Amino acid sequence: MNDSIWFPLQEDCDLLARLETASGNDGFSGAAWMEKPGRAHRAHFQSYFLMFGARALGHPAFQAFWRRYPVSSRRASVLQHGEKGLSRAMSQAGLTAPALLSPELMMRNAEQASEADLCRIFDYAALTDPDMIAERDRILQANMTKTSRSTLLRLIERSAMNGHFVETHPYLAARVLGFHFLKKRKDTTGIEGRRQVLRALHAGDMPTPQAVMLDEITARDRRNIPADTNSQ
Repeated sequence: MNDSIWFPLQEDCDLLARLETASGNDGFSGAAWMEKPGRAHRAHFQSYFLMFGARALGHPAFQAFWRRYPVSSRRASVLQHGEKGLSRAMSQAGLTAPALLSPELMMRNAEQASEADLCRIFDYAALTDPDMIAERDRILQANMTKTSRSTLLRLIERSAMNGHFVETHPYLAARVLGFHFLKKRKDTTGIEGRRQVLRALHAGDMPTPQAVMLDEITARDRRNIPADTNSQ
């Protein structure tokens, strides 16, 4: 589990249990798989949660990866050689299991949401693009129609493809998909994500986490600083 997240935001979250019992759990698996259109060669498990089963741990490809891994404290190197490189090596060895979540799976769930849930999903989205924010606000302030629903779904899909789909949609990830965690990221998406989670908590639209965790999230939101300068 990555130490740059708050987890679990909901105490009865079954995310780890689902990961441990998922198909292919004897190999290499993770909670969230990121694959952008046209960039399948860079697809990878995001490092929120990773799991290695017995088949992976005993495989020569696993051992070879760590023998050759260039240890570094540089975030760019860790992402390139660690997070992405590990997924690439395990995939090439045929060890990669299906992910619990991907942008495509997220969109399938969004498409099944009611109009009310769809509005909440996008209302609590951690958007940073001014044009997308303006379009979101325009739709949410008007009466929901088939056209506006279609537009909202397109906007959700567009925002989910930015590389941080779980962080961009914390309400959808938590309430609809059971991903009850929050990144401690210091960038604009991370800051906005914390603000949106706090909005949802105050409105009663998300379950309240443990007091010590909520206090830390609230304090971080006030300061807008990272928990760890190496947080990814």
